[in-house]
Order: sequence, then C-alpha cells, then structure tokens
Amino acid sequence: MPTDNNFDWNSYCVGKTEEIKKANSSYEELDYLIRRAAEAERIKADIQGTVPISRAAGATSASTRHVPKKHFMIPDTQVKPGVPLYHLEWIGQYIVDHPPDRLIMIGDWYDLPSLSSYDRGKRAFEGRRFTADIDAGHRALELLEKPLELRNAALRRSKHALIKIDKHVTWGNHEDRARRISEDVPELDGLIGVHLFDEFWQARGWNTHQYTEVVDLDGVWYSHCFLTELTGRALGAMASTMLKTIGHTFTQGHRQTYEVAARYVGDKMHRALIAGACYLHDEDYKGPNRKSSERSANYHWRGCVMKHDVADGEYSLMELPLDYFCRRYEGMSLERFMRKVHPAFPGY
Repeated sequence: MPTDNNFDWNSYCVGKTEEIKKANSSYEELDYLIRRAAEAERIKADIQGTVPISRAAGATSASTRHVPKKHFMIPDTQVKPGVPLYHLEWIGQYIVDHPPDRLIMIGDWYDLPSLSSYDRGKRAFEGRRFTADIDAGHRALELLEKPLELRNAALRRSKHALIKIDKHVTWGNHEDRARRISEDVPELDGLIGVHLFDEFWQARGWNTHQYTEVVDLDGVWYSHCFLTELTGRALGAMASTMLKTIGHTFTQGHRQTYEVAARYVGDKMHRALIAGACYLHDEDYKGPNRKSSERSANYHWRGCVMKHDVADGEYSLMELPLDYFCRRYEGMSLERFMRKVHPAFPGY
C-alpha cells in the first residue's frame, strides 16, 4: 500500500477499486480507499483555500463543493484600553470545545480611538495614545487564542493530533485609520500603518485581508463591508436588498446590528448575514448607555455565529449571543455576571 503523501491517490484508488471488484474480494480495502481518497480531496481543498473573487465570480471547484466545512465568525470587537474582555476568553474556549474548520474575524478588532478624526479637538480625545490602542488589541488576540494554545500544548505532550484551524481576518474601517493617517502625514509612513496588525496576526497563523477586500471561503463572500460601485461608499441597505445587489451569498460586519436574509436563484439559496457587534461595552457615539435609557441605541444583538455544513455558498446557521457564552462558562446570565464583576460599569 503506498504511503507517500504526495502519491496520486485518485488514480491509485480508481485502479485499485477495479482490481478489487474483478477479484470479488472483501470490500474492507475498498472502503479504506474511498475514505483515503476523500481525505486527499479535503487536504487539497484546504491547500487551495481562498478563491480569488475575480477568478470565477466566487464559484467553488467540484473538489470543494462536496466537502462541507464549519465556519466560526467573530463580528466587530472594537477593542480599546479600559473595556472588559471576558467574552473573548469564553469565545476562545468555545472554539476549542467545538473546533471549526475556518475561523473568520470580520474586522474592527481594534477600535483605535487615538486615530479617530471625529473626536479630534474634543475633551474626550485627551489622553488617547496609539501605542496603548495597539497593545490593547494585541493582548486581546492573545486572550482569545490562549485556550487553543493550552489545548494544543496538552495534545502535543500526549502525542495526539493538534487542532488546526484555517484563520482569516478582514480588516475594517477602524484598522484602515492607520493607513489613512500615514497617507495624510507622509512623515509617519512606515511607523504607522496596517502592517502593524498584519505582522502580529500573520505571526500567529492568520491570513490577513485588507479593508474592503472580499475573500471567498467555500462559496461565502466575506468582507468587513461591501461598497457601492458608483460612490465607493459602504452599502447601507437592508440585508435582503443588499443580497439582490451583490447577487451572491455574503457575510459582513461593520453595522451594529444583526440581519439575515435568503433568496433562491434557480436551485441555489443565496444568504446574507450582517453581524457587527461582539463586545460588552457601550459606545458613546450611540447615545446614552443601556442603564440610563431604555431607548438607547446601544441595545442591539452582540455575539458570534457558527455556520455548519458550509458548501458552495449554502450553510445552516447557529446564533451564539454573548449571553449564551456567559451562561455556559460562568453559570449565570451576562447581566448578572457584569453587575457582579463590574457593578459600576455603564450599560449593566
């Protein structure tokens, strides 16, 4: 039996299958060959990875279409100094407990308030530092990935197979602030830029994608946001309208909301998913915090999503709100937990 990982298993299996059938032998070896060929196709699909959107309008190859994947998507976290990050520990542990094939962070991981053009010149801007913003985001990623690192360390010691996940991040408009500031102030080029995020995340095994870049994963188009063709601005319509405009299954963040839509095109279901909030804090720009006003714009869905059986743009959706993670790993509701650990924190 060939053992070389580079061996052409497809050709071998076809020939060997015919031999077994002619010899009317046991089908145990035939079953092994079929499973080995399927594994070869799965590895091939993982190696091929992302399909450039310009190559085939997001179409997946025949080899990947019949190998459903599991996607875990983290919406905007908007990490900055001083905000609670308990949820990232819960999410990291859930990823270890239920490993996906692909992990997608949809962008705006870093909030970068020090580069905000909206607050510059205001009292709220005082004391902000770019290095503190970067450090907060870096430490948050380490917090998210710590459970996986600990689990793989234990698996390595016991000589078991490690948990391997194909990881992608699509930078958002908040990370793009670093690019814009380097263009507005050329003297800072090389000191400030998206490369500061790219280098840190790539060193930890992530595939990084620039703001507005669209990445095709198993027939699902992922991007922090999608732009209009005429103005270059982010599409702001309802999910159902965007689905008709884009004409393909897509997932985006950017908007602090949760919207889904579906429509059939022939025998295919196209799906839209907009989820742009995965954080515990309230944002000042959205008005009063939730504790002070029942009509606060900070009342919106917050959490992650798991997509099961992802293939050729279709999938089964599982919603995972932050309250679910808290109940699972802290044994109490999110509101009760936050009042216990942060009794004076705005919003709870």
